[in-house]
Amino acid sequence: MEVGGPDHRAVPSDAQPDLPGPDLGFRVAEVRARVNGIVLHRRFTEGRCHRSQLLYEIDPVPTRRARKRRGTLARAEANVAAANLKVVRYKTVAQHQSDQPAGLR
Repeated sequence: MEVGGPDHRAVPSDAQPDLPGPDLGFRVAEVRARVNGIVLHRRFTEGRCHRSQLLYEIDPVPTRRARKRRGTLARAEANVAAANLKVVRYKTVAQHQSDQPAGLR
């Protein structure tokens, strides 16, 4: 007794499966510096960092110096503005005194 069945053969096909979801199991992220400075310490391990984690410790000395210079400049500019106001006031007083008769000075 013989049993018959369909004949199965591999046939080439151009069909591509349409699979839902991403085809990569990971994402690539690039970390770029937002400030200039000298890196003192790297505070993360590659592949093990999380959101809002401190990544690098930057040398604070140059930043402090720059802040101090900006503060010194702002103070000097304020002093110049105050001196200019004094000059205007003294000129007004001097003009007022020169306009008065000699006996009222």
